[in-house]
Amino acid sequence: MTREYLLISAGPLTDIIADIIFILDSSNDVTRDEYNKEKSFIKEFARYLNVAPGKSRTAVITYGQSSDVLVKYGGYDSLTVFDVVINRASYIGGTQRMDLALDDAGRLLSEAKRCIPRWVILLTAGRHLSDPRVKSLLQASKPVRDQSDKVYVVAIGNKPDPKELKDIDRKSTRLN
Repeated sequence: MTREYLLISAGPLTDIIADIIFILDSSNDVTRDEYNKEKSFIKEFARYLNVAPGKSRTAVITYGQSSDVLVKYGGYDSLTVFDVVINRASYIGGTQRMDLALDDAGRLLSEAKRCIPRWVILLTAGRHLSDPRVKSLLQASKPVRDQSDKVYVVAIGNKPDPKELKDIDRKSTRLN
């Protein structure tokens, strides 16, 4: 069963100022169409969260067999420029390496402003690579948990393992 949700609002939240990291899954677990939907989601969500110079800031990471920081905090002059960068984001493919993206997120969070909320929004469509040479999600997400105020995990499809994803944010609750 496929579910699609659209957040509808009268306009952006003008009273929120936060540093937000979006982490997009572009592994083989995501079709190119789904990847484009992820990109559309973060562009709309950025508008809703009032992302603009002097207001909320965002950074964007995409991952598959590797991780790529597409945008650092403040790496754009306007939402139009932000949209162009996101539209040009390449599909990486390969096995899913959430651990590499979480490592990058931990480094980016060290550049976040300490006086405002710091959020991480991870989109994922699969399971973490099971390999003894790869960090567990619990280990890889520790810097993210330690430095952010909230981690949101958006599971795409039915492949993600909720127990595994719970390791990313130990404080999370399940909404039915």
